[in-house]
Amino acid sequence: MFFVYYKHYPRYYLMAFVFRIGISSVSRHISFVQRVLFKWSRLCISLGSLQSRLEKGKVVCERIVSLVLDGTEQGIVKSTDVVIEGESFSGKYMDSTVVILVGCDPSEGKALFVSDSFLGSKNDQNCFNAIDWSEILCECEWILADKGFSGENVIRKHTKYSGVPLTEMQKAENREIDEHRIIIENVFGWCKKFAICGDNLRVKSFRGCSGSSRLLQMHNGIWRIVLAVYNSYSSVRANVIK
Repeated sequence: MFFVYYKHYPRYYLMAFVFRIGISSVSRHISFVQRVLFKWSRLCISLGSLQSRLEKGKVVCERIVSLVLDGTEQGIVKSTDVVIEGESFSGKYMDSTVVILVGCDPSEGKALFVSDSFLGSKNDQNCFNAIDWSEILCECEWILADKGFSGENVIRKHTKYSGVPLTEMQKAENREIDEHRIIIENVFGWCKKFAICGDNLRVKSFRGCSGSSRLLQMHNGIWRIVLAVYNSYSSVRANVIK
């Protein structure tokens, strides 16, 4: 029942009808399994040791990349609360969204890092700046990201400025960056096969500042669970191929 809910994201009343149980029973079951899987996700998603990250890292533009990072926005159902509506408005999508940053290893694509969730008024750079990366990665490690990020130990594509064309070396580095960055896009694509990650998140019952916190906790828990499932799927698939 739980994975039917995550995969197709139906309303509770429809699940109650299909499984011939009460709506309250559906709610209790999903809440219980989510709590269990959220604890499990803490074990499945981990940066591990510096040695393991360096072993799985890749050399990009002559630097060791141990984390490929990007953000993804998920739309939310329009809320009647002005606090959530205002703070969740994304200038990029012109709609109410929630943002989360995910980092994966550049070799296998396993999720190593999941940030807190942020309301859509914050862009990728704001979310990136809210994290103390010195507590997470070593100075010798580099993060591969897109043009929406900037900071120390961040590798991103060279930007073409007006009247200043890119050199052949810069173009080659951009192609190399694109080649390695695609792995995080594949992770997001897999996660969004689950409708609960790809569709608009239903949040109409949340109100005020405490409602915003509950919304972010719910969104973060959902993504952590799906990413933990992805990590487990990747491990099984890798073992089968071997």
